[in-house]
Amino acid sequence: MKSTLSIIRIQPVSCLWDCDRACVVAFSSPRKPTYLFSTLPPESAPALLQLAQQYTNSKTGNIPYDKLPEELQEIAIAKIPAITREAL
Repeated sequence: MKSTLSIIRIQPVSCLWDCDRACVVAFSSPRKPTYLFSTLPPESAPALLQLAQQYTNSKTGNIPYDKLPEELQEIAIAKIPAITREAL
């Protein structure tokens, strides 16, 4: 069985404009949609790592809602479409 290694870079940012609902996490990658989660409790860390793996392993970055880790289905979320070359 061939193993694939996914590289995930965690990068702090100064502001995601959701100060009243911290903790806030975004998943972003070129040519993939951005997912923004807010009001995350500390115990959601394992679910975030699971989603990070799903996101990096997906060619399109599209994760169906019912495939999100269950803990994240109850969290405030936004899915922002990727900017495509055609949109520029």
